[in-house]
Amino acid sequence: MVESYRSRIWHFPKGKINEGEKPHECAIREVLEEIGIDIKVYLKRSVFIDSFKDKKYTRLYIIEGVNESNLEIEIKTCEEIRTVQWVPVDRINWNNKVIAHLKR
Repeated sequence: MVESYRSRIWHFPKGKINEGEKPHECAIREVLEEIGIDIKVYLKRSVFIDSFKDKKYTRLYIIEGVNESNLEIEIKTCEEIRTVQWVPVDRINWNNKVIAHLKR
C-alpha cells in the first residue's frame, strides 16, 4: 500500500486506464510507474476486489506470494507518494471498501 504525500491516507497504487488498456494491464503499469515494481508475474486476474463509490468504479488486485525482501521499492512520483508498505489483507481496515487507513 502507498501513503499519500499530502493527506497521509493509505491506499492501493492506482490510476486511470489508458484507452485500449485492460484493468490488469493498468494495475501492472501503475505499480511500475509509482513504486518501480513489476508485478506482472504476481498478478492473478481473478484475485481482485471491485467497488463503486461516488459513481466511480475501482478494481483492486490483491497480490499474493511476494517475497518482499527480494524487491526494491523506489518511489517514482514526486509529491504523490510519501511511503510504501506491504500489508497482509487481514490487517487492512477498510473504509468504504476502497481506501484503507493504517496505523504505524
